[in-house]
Amino acid sequence: MINLKDYLQQNEQELQEIMRTLEARIEKSPKESLQISSSNGRTTYYVTNRDGSRTYLSKKEKNLINAMAQKQYDLKLHKIASKQLCDLQRFLSRYQPTELQELYENTHPERKVLIQDHILSDEEYAVKWQSEVYCPKGFVKGDAEIITERGERVCSKTEKIIADKLYAMGIPYKYEAPLELKGYGIVYPDFKVLKVSKRKELYWEHFGMMDDQNYVEKVLKKINSYEKSNYFPGDKLIITYESKAMPLRKQTIEEIIKQFLL
Repeated sequence: MINLKDYLQQNEQELQEIMRTLEARIEKSPKESLQISSSNGRTTYYVTNRDGSRTYLSKKEKNLINAMAQKQYDLKLHKIASKQLCDLQRFLSRYQPTELQELYENTHPERKVLIQDHILSDEEYAVKWQSEVYCPKGFVKGDAEIITERGERVCSKTEKIIADKLYAMGIPYKYEAPLELKGYGIVYPDFKVLKVSKRKELYWEHFGMMDDQNYVEKVLKKINSYEKSNYFPGDKLIITYESKAMPLRKQTIEEIIKQFLL
């Protein structure tokens, strides 16, 4: 389940930062308040004094006019941010995101066998996602037999390294699960992976012959088709590549997993 509490706490920090910025700017602002009037297409700016008289401001005092206008806007913005922060903190003080899961977990074992839980934990969701049946691309006669730590066959040594690293770091994945791309047809991405904390699916394509010009052109066409289908690199698409002279490093694979999938 998406961790709403983490998202809201991040929003809380952002509001606090906005308020600190506004408070520092308001502190340095002019003490006077700007008044504006318009008549016959002419705009005048002035400050109302304590005795009710007006001090008019000339266009030469543009910096002062701008500063007073900014202060009034900042005060209104601070008021809204303060209200939002108060509402958010009140909600966070009451919100218990694990309450739904805990109800089933704390149910007596004899009652558990009589009921069905409708809320899946992240672990249960990952198991369900991993168990879904699909038809992979398969192999042809003469393909190398390379076996991963999870006991499945892949096409290349680098794919084995990626698969083994995903497996070691607890990332659910499916090898060569089919996907239809607009203007391209059915493709079999090297890996379909799951970011469990957000229950988000991503595809990981590894391109291993980047020193072959014909291969590179096919790669560019394929990436373009991914983008047309709203799978963009850095969002729902992970891309790695290598050539004979520059193989993909294991450290890079691990950093990508940490950045996008944990």
